[in-house]
Amino acid sequence: MSDTPQSPLLKIEGIRKRFGDTLVLNEITLEASTGEIIAVVGENGSGKSTLMRILSGSLGADGGTMRLQSKIYAPQNPKEALRKGMAMVSQDETICPELTAAENIVLGNETASGRNHHLGILWDKPLLERAKGAYSRVSSALIDFQKGAGLLSGGQRKSVMIARALLSSPTVLILDEPTNALGLSEQNELFELVRRLKQQGLCIFYVSHKPAEITEVADRVVGFKQGRITKTLRKGEFDETRLMRLMMGT
Repeated sequence: MSDTPQSPLLKIEGIRKRFGDTLVLNEITLEASTGEIIAVVGENGSGKSTLMRILSGSLGADGGTMRLQSKIYAPQNPKEALRKGMAMVSQDETICPELTAAENIVLGNETASGRNHHLGILWDKPLLERAKGAYSRVSSALIDFQKGAGLLSGGQRKSVMIARALLSSPTVLILDEPTNALGLSEQNELFELVRRLKQQGLCIFYVSHKPAEITEVADRVVGFKQGRITKTLRKGEFDETRLMRLMMGT
């Protein structure tokens, strides 16, 4: 067996971003490994969300480099990021209520060869089965995949969003405030999902302002303040009190 250290799955070096006169990200350097859950915390405006947007391809960096699986990673848009293995589930709901649950899952992964045409989306039976398979990774609850997504519960809609992200088999998954609008049982189901995905080798960035859920799932916590990483804590080094101080930048 080789003792050669494994390369990080994701390597971020010297990332900078400026909005006008404001330096939002200042020389961010960070590494992430396969099968690791990294909680990202900080006050509003600390830079954490900007970095997640750069990772997901919705925003470009002004400087620095990123490598994903040892290859230069500089996505021009979210679709390119998805193709390269980076998926993000936003805290804002990205469900089309007039489409079915299945159609929402395959959104962005449609085929032009499908025989069924519904509300402008072409899809076939194999793709529908993939949608069901992706959802089964997220939740054991039964849903009507032909039901309008606008009629689903908040937890079911969140599950559909996560299933859509998993459909592309990403290596890195960003969850932005994932427990928003979820009940207690749905939150616990989400925590179990995150642990399963970790066991399957995914690297997960978990953005949250809730110390209790961070202590529940995180292997490592990265604190942001004024565009810089101020502190990194590993499991066993943080509790809810320390996390609260880190979130406030103290």
